[in-house]
Amino acid sequence: LDATTRYILFGTKKKIYLYNAGAHTLGALNSSDFGTSEGFRWQVDALNNKWYLTNCADALQVFDGSTLAALSGDGQLPTRAKFLITFLNRIVVAHTYENATWYRTRFRSCEVNNPAVWVPNSGVNEAFWTDIDEGYGDIRGLARLGPQRFVLYYQKAIYVVTYVGGSIIYNIQRVVSDEGLEYPYS
Repeated sequence: LDATTRYILFGTKKKIYLYNAGAHTLGALNSSDFGTSEGFRWQVDALNNKWYLTNCADALQVFDGSTLAALSGDGQLPTRAKFLITFLNRIVVAHTYENATWYRTRFRSCEVNNPAVWVPNSGVNEAFWTDIDEGYGDIRGLARLGPQRFVLYYQKAIYVVTYVGGSIIYNIQRVVSDEGLEYPYS
């Protein structure tokens, strides 16, 4: 998480483990078991010397080098998400669970360098969310594409999202129609 310390995390359906290279041991970071979901898979990325994790079944998690805990934030922090990346000093999540509802075509990003702020406030922050439901199915993947872009993979389409800033924040363009990812994470 910093330039001098290296961490290796291992995730199972129920636990996140931290590898101790000196002792050659794995220590569980969570005391109670995580839930599981169909299509379970951990997504992990780093921002500001912390790791952010999601497994689609539990609250978004943050690891600061010693403690793993649920991410806390404002009223629009997604409860859960299937996909997670960091992008231009913000967390981006997709296929989210909010207010007891799955939003399978939604992606969100937090404020720059502030994963506690998810409520968009034009002119004040760059938190963002949108649903892209044009009949191409669910979001099936999320990946960075260079320094200013990321890709949203749907069942039957591919979108490129480009950071533009200002009141627009992102330019979203469908670049492929009728083809996409049939299976998540592929």
